[in-house]
Amino acid sequence: MIEVKIHDDSQGSFEKAMKRFKKLVQEDGFMMELRDRRHFIKPSVRKRQKRLEAIRTQKRNQRKEQ
Repeated sequence: MIEVKIHDDSQGSFEKAMKRFKKLVQEDGFMMELRDRRHFIKPSVRKRQKRLEAIRTQKRNQRKEQ
């Protein structure tokens, strides 16, 4: 069980506190890790995905340079 407390000094709105919470979770990388751990992925498949993503990124950068 994870407990998160956001201390908002101002008498601000819920939206402001929620925005602050989302930013903290995004910086922490908690949701990405949770998404990754949902299903087991073999290390070989993970390496292949990482390599293919690097190739896509490289092609995208080459297109921007032209």
